[in-house]
Amino acid sequence: TNLILGDYHPVHLHGYHFYVVGQGHGNFDPEKDPLKYNLVDPPEENTVGVPFSGWSALRFRADNP
Repeated sequence: TNLILGDYHPVHLHGYHFYVVGQGHGNFDPEKDPLKYNLVDPPEENTVGVPFSGWSALRFRADNP
């Protein structure tokens, strides 16, 4: 099979740095998960490891022409 099982899947956004405001395992819950976002001092990255069977919430300014 072509299944690659691991802990994280790297995601990179070319031309931007972004803030990782949240991550979780399982399905994203739009009612509960945003309440846990770190909007005060989130880490600034250009690559993030998205948890296997999970999600990552990113915040960035889309101003790169």
